[in-house]
This record gives sequence, C-alpha cells and structure tokens, in this order.
Amino acid sequence: MTIPSPLFNIIGFDVYPYSLALLAGAVLGLVLFAALARRLDAALVFGVFAIPLGIIGARVVFCLVRISFIAGEYGLSFVVNAPGGFSLMGAVLGVAAAAVITARIVHKPRAYVMDIAAPSAMLTLAAARFGEAFTTDGIGRFTENPWFARIPFAVPHADFTDEWHVAVFIWEGLAALAIAVVGAIIFRRNSSKQIRHGDAAATAATLFAASQILLESLREDSFLRFGFVRLNQLLCVALIICAAVFWLRGAGARRVWVVACGLAACVGALVRIEFALDKSTMNNNILYGIMVAVLVVIAGLLFYGRGGDEAAAK
Repeated sequence: MTIPSPLFNIIGFDVYPYSLALLAGAVLGLVLFAALARRLDAALVFGVFAIPLGIIGARVVFCLVRISFIAGEYGLSFVVNAPGGFSLMGAVLGVAAAAVITARIVHKPRAYVMDIAAPSAMLTLAAARFGEAFTTDGIGRFTENPWFARIPFAVPHADFTDEWHVAVFIWEGLAALAIAVVGAIIFRRNSSKQIRHGDAAATAATLFAASQILLESLREDSFLRFGFVRLNQLLCVALIICAAVFWLRGAGARRVWVVACGLAACVGALVRIEFALDKSTMNNNILYGIMVAVLVVIAGLLFYGRGGDEAAAK
C-alpha cells in the first residue's frame, strides 16, 4: 500500500496510478465485450455510455450517502466540488443503465447485452481492485499471525510498514476475475446452444453478491455505511433479489416459497452477524465462518431457483 501521489500532469489534471489501473480495466472490459458480442460497434456503443454513466452514478450515489455531511458546506455543487470518492453501487447502476441503452441501439435483447456486460464489468472491477494497491484503501484489520503477514494474505500499512493488514483488495480482485471467467464461459456455452439469455448475468450477480458480502465485511477502510450495514452489502442483497426474481420466472409455487423464505432467513442471519461483529464478544473468526456458511446457503438457494427456471424453459 502506498499514499497516492500523481505520476504526471495533463492540462492541469493530476494522473495517479489508480487512474491508470481504472483505464486499463475499462479497456480490457471493452475488449472482452467486443470478443463476446463479436461486434466492435456494440462494444464501442457500450463504452460510450458505460464509462460516463458509471462514473456519474458512482459519484452521485457517494455524495447522496454523504449529503448530510457535505451539502451544508458545498450547497448545490456538492457533487462536483465536495471531496471524497465514488460508490460501487452507483457504478453498477450506471453500467446496468448503459447495457439497457446499448441493447436498444444495437437491437438486441436486454438480457443478451446484460450477459455480455456482466463479465466485462467484472474484468474492469478486477483491475480496479488490484489498482487499490496504489492507494490506502482495500485493507482489513491488523493481522497478528506472522504466517499471514505476507502477500497475498496481507500488505504493510502505508504509514506503519511494520503493521500488516488483511489485503482485502487482492481477494476482491481475484474474485472479480474468477466471476468474469465464469460469466464468459456461461455466455459462450448458452450462445452456442442458442438458449435463454440472462443466465450469465444472473450467475455473475449471484457469485459477486455472495463473495462481496463477506469481503466487504472484512474491509476497515473508508467504506460507505448506514449504521452497521454497509452500502455495498445492500447492493449485494439487491443483486440477490434480482437474480432470484429472474430465475424463479415460471417456477412452481413450492419452489418460489422455498427460495423466498430461505433468502429472507439468510438475509436476517447476515444482519445479525454484522451486528454481532460490531457488538458481540464472540470471536470474529467464528462469526465469519458462520457468514460463509450462510452465503453458501444463499448461493445454493439461488441455483435451486435456477433449476426451476430451466425446468420451466423445457
């Protein structure tokens, strides 16, 4: 981890290493989009909308969450002038909107474009996560175990190099990279068989949500939160609901009830675990182990619902 410092200046704007990582991620994401769509024009259209909408969405959501702290000082210009960063939730909303717009322009089903956009966005996110090595973000708690005080498990703190903190950003990057690969494989498989669209996007959303809820909980940096609930975890719950709704289309009532009740119980359990991490005296490692088990159940419920969608499709 390093304290951010600009590499160079272009027409008055400082360029940081993290900015270059984001740029590289955006380029890689668009290359993957073009490869999966087999249409360069579709990738260019998507990029024209995804990059600005992703940035705007990320900035607007960040400022709205912090509005009580910054609006009084900066007034109506707080989105532009207020210090701070961006929100992953806002970026996801912006990219999703770009996929919908792209589908309309290139005359393709929205679910088809979402299938391509999901792994492409995950590849971009992986680059962004790895780029956090050039910042002071993406780290977790201090690790006292000397065996884990090494990369990729932990990284030295930017200010106190003798302190090693959990390298959450590395694991987030690896998770995003793996999800991009899985999403691309599912899209290729489904395209070759000319079967339903939306499966790759829903699978990517499921895997991302299940992994990010845990990884977000491990972060100890300047994350956005409401009380003890973190904003990105709310995004993950929304993605879980969207994936469930998509996969339960046409499923039987029994399967719908099993998934709905199971997800409600699991989300409630996750809230209790997050509360316990802040307030309970129970060992955090035990709580994280329980969280992993709950997340596995959530993924299992969603893929159980997916089975119902496949049965209905047949």
